[in-house]
Order: sequence, then structure tokens, then C-alpha cells
Amino acid sequence: MPSATQKAETPTAFNAPQSERLAHDALVNEARRFIAVAHRIEHDDDYANEQRFHNATYRVDDTHVIEFTRERGDSRYALGREGFNLWLYASGQIHANKGLFSYFLKPSEGGEPSAACFLGLLDQQGSTEQTVRLLPLEPEAGPQAQQFAVLGPEAAWYITRFAGLAAAVRVSLSADEQMRWSTALWNDAGADRQVILSTYLNPFLRHGIHPSSEDVWFRRGDIMTADDGSRNVIIRVNEDIDRENSVVNHGVIGRSLHTHEGAELLSEAITTSRTNYIGGSRHTAHAPRSVRNGTMNRTASVTELTDTAVSADLLRIHLPASSLLRQETTLTVTHNDPHHGHWLKQQDRPDEADRRLERFRADEAARHNALSLRTIGLEASASDAVFGSFFEHLKRQVDVCAEIRGYMQASASSLIGVRDVCQAIEAQLLWRPAAARNKLLEVLAYTGPDGRCLRQYALPDKAGRPGRVDSRPFIDQGVWVIATLATYLRATGDHPMLSELVGYHQLVETDPPHAVKTDAVDTVLDHLIRIADYLLDHRDPSTGCLRAMYGDWNDAIDGLGLTDEPGQTYGNGVSVMATLQLYQNCLEMDELLASSDHPLREQHRARYRQAAEHLATALQQHAIAATDTHTRRILHGWGHNQEYEIGGYRDLDGKARDGLAANAMWVLSGMAQRDPQYNQDILEAFQRLDGPFGLKTFAPGFGRDTRRAGRIGNLPLGTAENGACYVHATAFGIMALFRLGQPDRAWEQLLKILPFAMPQRHVSHSPFIMPNSYSLIDEAGAFGESMNDWQTGSSNVVLKTLIHDAAGIQPTQEGIWVNPATWAPCAEIHLRLTLRGRPIELIWQREAAQARTFIVNGDVKTGQTHPHSGVARLRLTYDQLKTTANTITVLDQAPAEHTCVPQNY
Repeated sequence: MPSATQKAETPTAFNAPQSERLAHDALVNEARRFIAVAHRIEHDDDYANEQRFHNATYRVDDTHVIEFTRERGDSRYALGREGFNLWLYASGQIHANKGLFSYFLKPSEGGEPSAACFLGLLDQQGSTEQTVRLLPLEPEAGPQAQQFAVLGPEAAWYITRFAGLAAAVRVSLSADEQMRWSTALWNDAGADRQVILSTYLNPFLRHGIHPSSEDVWFRRGDIMTADDGSRNVIIRVNEDIDRENSVVNHGVIGRSLHTHEGAELLSEAITTSRTNYIGGSRHTAHAPRSVRNGTMNRTASVTELTDTAVSADLLRIHLPASSLLRQETTLTVTHNDPHHGHWLKQQDRPDEADRRLERFRADEAARHNALSLRTIGLEASASDAVFGSFFEHLKRQVDVCAEIRGYMQASASSLIGVRDVCQAIEAQLLWRPAAARNKLLEVLAYTGPDGRCLRQYALPDKAGRPGRVDSRPFIDQGVWVIATLATYLRATGDHPMLSELVGYHQLVETDPPHAVKTDAVDTVLDHLIRIADYLLDHRDPSTGCLRAMYGDWNDAIDGLGLTDEPGQTYGNGVSVMATLQLYQNCLEMDELLASSDHPLREQHRARYRQAAEHLATALQQHAIAATDTHTRRILHGWGHNQEYEIGGYRDLDGKARDGLAANAMWVLSGMAQRDPQYNQDILEAFQRLDGPFGLKTFAPGFGRDTRRAGRIGNLPLGTAENGACYVHATAFGIMALFRLGQPDRAWEQLLKILPFAMPQRHVSHSPFIMPNSYSLIDEAGAFGESMNDWQTGSSNVVLKTLIHDAAGIQPTQEGIWVNPATWAPCAEIHLRLTLRGRPIELIWQREAAQARTFIVNGDVKTGQTHPHSGVARLRLTYDQLKTTANTITVLDQAPAEHTCVPQNY
């Protein structure tokens, strides 16, 4: 075993042959391109305005953004597949996990980084005269250092220009879940320089989401010398998963250095001791003492028990003018692998690392190239280029939400939500139908034998033990499953999927609860029948509407199902939104069964048609609140035995209140098409709900005296669902406005919620994807701030709205409706997608004709007049569409005014 201490700095034969030139290095070329973009943004106001998302964040190209230092907030990008979640922030912070196994913990606000890189300039005596942190970026680097970050779907780049030197740290992820830090350092100054380059990694490598004082006891770090002479670090973490199972986790940290054009490694110090590196208990990894001093007083080749084992190095480098240094640092994690050391022999050279990234980039692009949407002549604060780039990021946001395998936010309650993932799938299937199909089959397998869909679930671990579940009976989970299957079949024609065999999971109420796979296997269609029947069985006999049970889509209104009556777990309080969705489901079940060969097809179809009629009658009788002045409101729901209402004229707190979700779903479910008499009432409700950042979920909000409504009163007034813009609900409202024939109002609300489209709003999260909310608290300084981004259902509703309602391509079982909105704040919309193997390019042009004109592959077509709106729409069967290419042009002239007209899809 190597000795615990050794001479701090020793010359090594670490240098690789000087065989590559600066101009041919891919990472340098990437960084120089980004530097050129940054320079143009700083010096060309017209260009900056054209590329600006918000404040310090700008478009580089369609899939990359550049962000300069922000005083408040931090953008981030989600990398990873198959349940691996790597979060890369513009600040340079990272965290990563797979399930409850954390590679790197999420740092607390102001907490020290667990992955860092530093650059120091040495004077003639070899002492450090200036230092700059390359990763995470310095919040105030000062005039001598220019720093910015570039985020994209394949990597993040952190660029620094400092005293004539340039550095780029690229953080990326290999397909085999290997994390990589690629660093390029080159000298653009005329004079030779001597510098220090230092890299520090402190991975967590445990199943857990919080550190504890005992972690250090079960952790060991060793310096290992590879066959090529490089010194690497292996961090071993022993942990007991439970009383019967233990695991040994190895983090293999590989290091390789490559110098070119005269760059020379003078000495190298490496340690596994955090204390050695940072300088003691009063120092931190924000500014390690060894970097400031330019030397490590001691190094440790073994660290265990009394100190935290890390990987930290300190390299002294001679860097002549125009010379280049490339350092590759990798983290490979294995579990109970006796051969983990073989990863030390698999270190890539820089050119190999660059080629790996290029393959990853090409694969990532191929996943998303089947769908695009562009505008021309956008009349908004954002440019066409930014809007097109936003759509590309939006696809990736939807994809992340659809592919989730749990614990995305690395918390014990971050499971796979049935409702959440189904909504995301309903958008993802428009360009990745195979992925959507696989995820739908996974979700269906977590149906109970009684037809109940779990609210959330976790997949089994590697040993096959069942994952925990959320056993609370939120009533609305199954309605999203049926709706998503119906949309999937319309877009894909994959009717054989209805005959696919899928199992069931039975809920086991342990602590925590979990679900076990049963022996029963059934078809997808039979799963849907059980789900629909479970929902129909939970109607309130007295009103005919769907009981809320634990709650519906609006989680914060979870008091409707409560009752104090002895012997009853849940009362007969009702969710109007879920009832409307069940009405829609009955129509969808009729549609699905019509294309099946189910032996009881006609009996089931008749039963669901009858149930739809009963639900429609029940809604008309009980879900409408009216006054003597003949004004009406659609209720969100009511409590046990209709003791109180929510969303009526006299709610449980005595206030008149509007709720957004039920009004929107009245339109989206098809009830507005069945009975349009309430359409003007819905529009008036939307007007009362309007706010500076979009439609509010409720107006007014709820105070602490409304506990019977649920936990919504615990939310600060003016946040999330409580009297603010919860963007997911706002997006439902926008879709409803389009379908009520109000495209100008719909676009107005859409531009309000797009984070880049309102320059007066402070954006506290990533301005290139959808947030979950905008707060309306002035006194707390949180006006317009968001609570979260990335993992929010607002993304899929916005994407579906843009495709189905703004651009107007609506798939059906037989073909498509071409029915763009009659107005948009742009001159043209270009949509490209593929449905059932038919590539379609839709071009909508405003004010290009005296009347709506359809041109399909060069031929003028006559549309059908909509029975309500009087606007022409075109129906094309799939047989009428070519399998090679289809160009559909719609020429429109915006109407002088808009009236409330329902759109029937």
C-alpha cells in the first residue's frame, strides 16, 4: 500500500506527445465559436435583441443558449437517459442521481461545490499572483476575467478569458453514464505564462438525498497508478441498503493530460484528502488554500475515516504563446464490481472524447428531428429565431417529463406520476411514438385489478424488489390514461396495441406502501375497460358526478372528498373537472372499441354512450351555479352532501370565486360543443381570472379560513394555484380560448406565459423552457418569480396547443383536420411533423387571401364550413396523404372581429 504522505510535488512523465495543433482541437473550436457569439452580443445591440431570451440569457443556435452572470436565478439543463438525471446549471453547479443513488448531491444555496476547477497565474518566483474559478463560475469575477456558460442538450460549456489565457470546461455525459469534464486551456497572449490548473471532485456515491456525519466513516479514497503512468483516484463507499443487503460503490476517477505546441507539465500534486486540498476546517472548496498558495503542503494517497475522501490535483504548467493543454477527467460508477479497476485503462484521448460527444450529439438530434415549428414576422418582444429555439427546447422538456423514471428531483417523494407522465406522452407521441408506446405500456402495468390507477409509482430496484408508491386515491389518474391512449391511436393508427398483453399491480398498504405484480395478464383494451368502469363506479349516486376522493388534478384542492361521518373514509364531494374528463373518456372508449374486435364491443359501446349522456345531464343539472340575474359560473366542485361549493357565487368563505380548470375542461372535454350556451359565461370567467402573467387558477385566492377546501389555503396568497398563475392551468385555458374561436385572446395569454416574451418580468428560472408558475406577491419581492421549471405539465399543454390549435393539425382515427387558428401574431407559421408515416409540412399565411384557401401538394382544395364558427376547415384521410412528402398551405385573412364559437374536433 502506498504511504499515506509523500512529497507534495514531483515531476512526472504525464505529458502526451505534442501531436495536435490548437486550431484542430474540437473543444477549442467550440469555445472560440461561443466566444465570438458572446463578443457579438456584447457589442451589437441589434443582434443581442434578436437573440435575447431574457436579461442575461441568449440564443446561440436552435439548441444552445448562452448565459452571462445573473444577479438572481440560474438556468439549467437536464441531461441523461434511462433514469439517470444530470443537472447542469449556468452557474456551474451540478447534481446527479439515478433513482435514490446520488452521484452528486444538489448543493444548498451558497453551499460549496462538489465539482470545481481553478486556474492560477504564477509570478516569476512561482507564487500565485491571481486566481479565478473556472467551475463553478465566479459570481463576481471582476474586470480581469470574462466568464459565461453555454447550455445544450448534450453538454454544458463554461468559458473563461483571463489575462490573455482562455479556458473551456465542458461537462458531458456518455451513453454509458460516464460523467466527463473536458478542459482546454490555451495561451492567446504573446508572452509565455506559468499557471496552476486544479480540478476537485467530491462525489457523494450513496443512496440518499442528504449527507450525514457518518458518511465519512464508510468512505475511502486511493490513488492508483494506471498502465500509462497517470495517477487516478478510486473512491469506495460501503453502505447498507437494509438489514440484509449491502453494496460497495466505486467511483473511478480517471485523469489524463495532453499538451501541445510547447505546453509542458512542470509538476503534479494529487491528493485524496479534502482537508489537504482546502486547507483546514475553516476553508472551503469555494477558494481552496492550496490553489491560493500555489502548492499543497501535504498530499494523501489514502484517505479514510477521519477525513472526506476526494479527488483533487494541482498541476504546474508552462504555457507558451499559442500552446494548448487538454485535460480529461472522468467519473465512472460501479456497484459490487470486483473489476472496477479496468476503467482506469479505458481513458479516452481528447480526440476520442470529442468524437464520443459528437456521436451523442448526433443521436440526440435524431431523437427530435421529426417535429419543428417556426414563425415568420412574429409581432412580439421575442424574435422568430428565439421562438423557434424555444420550441426545440420545449420538445426536450416534454421528452424529459415523458421519459422520467422517478426521483428526478432526488427526493423521497419524487416518483413517476401517472397523470404527469401520461400528459407528457400525449405530446411526445407526435414525434417519438415508439418511446410513447413503451412508456404507456409501463404505466398501464401499474393498474390495479379493480381498474384503479396509482397516483405515483417507482420501478423495482435491480434486485427486483418493488418500488414504493403513492397510495392516495386521487380520482383523476385513470382519466388521463384513457385520453392518452385515444390520442396515441389517432396519431399512430397502432390499433394492434389494444391487443397487447399487460399485467397488473396490486397495492400493498405497508409503510411506505408499495405495489406487487400480480399473476393476471390482460389486453390493453381490457385495462382501459377496467379503468373506465372503476371511474364510473365512483360516481356520486345523488348527483351523478365523479367523486373527488383524495383530490383531482388540482392537488391543492384536496378537501372535497373529506367527511366526518363515522365509518366513511371519503365522502361524496365532487370534482367537476374530473367529471368532465370522464364524460370525454366515455366518448373515447366508444371510439376505441369501434376499432377493436372485442367480443363485447357493442355492449360496451352502448354502455359508455349511455354513461356519457348521464354525465352530461348531471353536469348541466349540478355543475352550473346561477343567480337571479341569469349570470352563471361553472363550479370547480363541492364538498360532502353539497355542504359547500368551490368556484361559485358563495364559496365556503362567503366569496364569489372563479376557478380556471373546470371552465377550461368544459370546453376541452367537448361539453361546449354539445351545449354552447355557457361559452360566453366561460369567457367572462376568463376575463375575471386574467392577470399580468396569465390566467390565474383561482380568483380570488384562498385564506387560512378555507381549510375545508384543502391545503390550498396553506400556500401563500398569490403563489402557485392560490390566486396566481399556475402555468399548467393557464395553458388549459389558452387551449380552451383557441377552441372557443378566440385566437387573439389565446395568443395574448400564450405570450404572457412564455418566459421570454415579457421583458418586464423577472425570470427566476430557465427562460428557454416552461416554468410551473408565476407568483403575484409584491411585498415579498417575488412578483413574477417561478417556483420550478423543467418538470412541469405546462410544457406538454403548450406544445400540443401550438400544434393542434395554433397551427391546426388535429389527427383523427380516419385522417387529419387542417384547421389553423384564423389569427396569429405573425405573418406565417411553418409546422413540420409526421403522422402514420406521412410527412406533413403545414404553411399558414395571414392576410394572403380574401377567403381561407387550402393548397395541398400544389392543388387547391375546398374545405368544409365549420358548423359553429362558419370558418372553413379541410379534412384529409390518411390515404389522401403521400408517404413521401406533403405540403399543405393555408392562406387566410384575419377576421375583423372574433365571436365566441366552439371548435369541434
